[in-house]
Formats: sequence, C-alpha cells, structure tokens
Amino acid sequence: VTQQFEMQELVSYWLPTATAPVKVDADGRRVLEHPEFRALSVRQPVREGFKYTVVSQVPNVRAEDLVGPARAGDYSSPELQLYLDTSNLDGAVRALADSVVEGRDTPFEKALAIQDYLRNPQLFRYNLNVPSLAQGGNQLRRFLLDVREGYCEQFAIAMAMMAREAGIPARVALGFTTGTPVEDYQQVTTHDAHAWPEL
Repeated sequence: VTQQFEMQELVSYWLPTATAPVKVDADGRRVLEHPEFRALSVRQPVREGFKYTVVSQVPNVRAEDLVGPARAGDYSSPELQLYLDTSNLDGAVRALADSVVEGRDTPFEKALAIQDYLRNPQLFRYNLNVPSLAQGGNQLRRFLLDVREGYCEQFAIAMAMMAREAGIPARVALGFTTGTPVEDYQQVTTHDAHAWPEL
C-alpha cells in the first residue's frame, strides 16, 4: 500500500504512517525508523506543508494461521527474547496474568483470554483523564489491581506484559489511528494518537 502524507498544522517529530513501512520518501529528509514502536520520526520537527510518501506491507493474517494445535508457538529465536522479558514484572501482576490464561493451551487462546479480561466492562473502564503509567511507582499494578481505569497506554501495556507472562512475545506500538475522512483524504490529528499491543 502506498500512501501520501502532507502536514497541515501538526508540528511533530513523529510521522503518521500505515502499518509496517518498508520504504519512505521524505523529500530528502532522513527518516528514522523505530521498529520497536512500528513508528517513523525525524530529527527536526516537521511543519506545515511537509510531504512524504510511505510504502507499507499490509499483513495478510488468516484465522487458520492463529488457531489449532499446530500453533503452539516456538518463540526461541533470539530476536523475540526482548519481547518476552518479564524480569521487572510485579508478583501480583504475574499471578493475575497466570490466572487469566489458566486452562488455555495455545498462544491465541491465551491472547483472547487476556483481551476479554481487559475488555470486561464490569472490571475496567476506559477513561482519558488518568495519570500516565510513566508517573512513578508501580503503575501497571495500580491500573490492573486498584484503579482499573485508563486509556490506550494503560490497556496496551497491560495486555503486552500479561501476554509476556503467558509466554507470548509482545510489545507496545505507538502511532495514529486512521483519522476522519474529509473529501478524498483522511485527516489525522494529534487526537488520533494511539498506543496498542502487538503480540
């Protein structure tokens, strides 16, 4: 998929892009790729009128690729080890993750169990007016066990860390949602900034 972008008002180091960029043409500016976040950035902020083109590889994932006994998950490759690290995970969060996936056999079933748990409206509430997880203390434990409300950042980090505890490589991606259709283009603003888990 090839997409063309033009900045109108956003002043940012981060560039909106579609999934999995494989080629970027940014009018000669050096674009930095951040594979760990699936994001693009530049060294100097871009301003109104800046244009760039991104070619992205859109994944073709089928249900049969995710389910069934053959999908037990071999995650022993060195490049996946970073995404399995739970060395700093709180014991109570470990116990919670283990209880949520108990009785599930495949990585897909475990991921669905964690997702269903975090989406349960009896347990959690989406709320944009909560402190960031980066504000000190064990905020992941606080979110999962005490406050139980937050926004994309809290939910994405919780899903990724619970998945890691379940033995599924996971990370948090940062970017933008698709925005709002306006005539023949999509308008993406800072209100479309988003974080999501990738397992």
